[in-house]
Amino acid sequence: MTRPVPPDAEVALGLASYLSATPGIGGKLRTEPEDFRVIETGVGPTPDPAGAHAAAFVELRNWETNRFAMQAAQALNLHREQVAFAGMKDKRAVTQQWFTFKCPVADLARLGVLGDDVKILRSYATRKAHFTGAHEGNQFVLRVRDSTRDRAAVAGAVEAIRANQGVPNFFGPQRFGGHFRPLTHLVGKALVEGDLEEAVRLYVGHPMPTERTEAQAARKVYEETRDPAKALDLFPHQLDPERAILRRLVARPGDWRHAIQAHPHNLLQLFVHAWQSYLFNHIVSARVAAGLGLATAHPGDRVMGVDDDGVRSALVTATSRERVQRELDLGRATLTAALPGLTAPLAEGEPGEVERDVLDSLGVELADFRVRELPEVASDGRRRGILQPVRDLAVAWVPGDGGEDPVFSFSLGKGSYATVVLREFMKAGVEDY
Repeated sequence: MTRPVPPDAEVALGLASYLSATPGIGGKLRTEPEDFRVIETGVGPTPDPAGAHAAAFVELRNWETNRFAMQAAQALNLHREQVAFAGMKDKRAVTQQWFTFKCPVADLARLGVLGDDVKILRSYATRKAHFTGAHEGNQFVLRVRDSTRDRAAVAGAVEAIRANQGVPNFFGPQRFGGHFRPLTHLVGKALVEGDLEEAVRLYVGHPMPTERTEAQAARKVYEETRDPAKALDLFPHQLDPERAILRRLVARPGDWRHAIQAHPHNLLQLFVHAWQSYLFNHIVSARVAAGLGLATAHPGDRVMGVDDDGVRSALVTATSRERVQRELDLGRATLTAALPGLTAPLAEGEPGEVERDVLDSLGVELADFRVRELPEVASDGRRRGILQPVRDLAVAWVPGDGGEDPVFSFSLGKGSYATVVLREFMKAGVEDY
């Protein structure tokens, strides 16, 4: 059997291999928002009747998380930073997740102006704002339409995932902007290298053929003229973040720092994190290509417990390797790769050579993560598990046009991507996820 090869668009983002050798079933993942359902798991904010924040478990249909936070802040007459959430969710989906708003619970009724695609499922007062990573993970129910409906291929991929206790813990294409605009990592690279003008150009300009015509036209005007006023007149109103940057450039021409700070702090950090994610993907792929595997300990590897946050990791030595391997086999530990930053340690030995070779080939200087031009988004980096456990994996078949469609259900830990699981089944183009 010829092992499937990922499409060039995935390879460019570091997703250079598949775990399973079965043929892909192809298909489309998000024909309807209801085909991609996500429910955040874990305990919500602690109730406190005297608290100054309103906690709400919110169902969103076809809403990008940051855009909802911005629109909700406007509806509630809050600053954007007064709306908090634990994890970013996909736009073309039906999602359920916790938010906090610094306002009385009764004020949440104002969110009705955002339409029927926003539903408050539960709300109460709480003392503290929610924070990034406060959830445990996510449950997914995902329907693939227009596939080959090859049940044997689906069963083979399920077997491979179960045999390997999970999938490579890649960051999925949506981490980098998805099919429509895959450049968040390039914006992050520009920020880390201190080129704020280039970061603005990439974010506001740099038209791509996958976008809507009016967005391409507006970006082309900025790309060719660098005239923020002309571009602002053309930008669609739904592109709120770009318009905010342009308004600042109109008021203070050439002040790139002020312009990029139109973005909330957490979104600016996401750009830097996207660059780190890009590097991580390439490191994991290079490790696989070097024959080191995802669950075999080698001297020089760094390992952590499956519930650790990646700040601390233990170095595998020739003496400890067998003991560590037992922990890996029992699912009580995981091997890690670098999300490079200022202080996170690299691996040593052969695994360390892989990490350093990737960073050298991409011209990465770890000291640059100090982000001197924008120090509030500096990053220490961390270690991240290279194998993502997939829990409660099941496949159901439901009636669809021309036959039955597979519906995949499973749970992942926070920060992991459902599309990385689905690519083992679909093996399709980036645009199909």
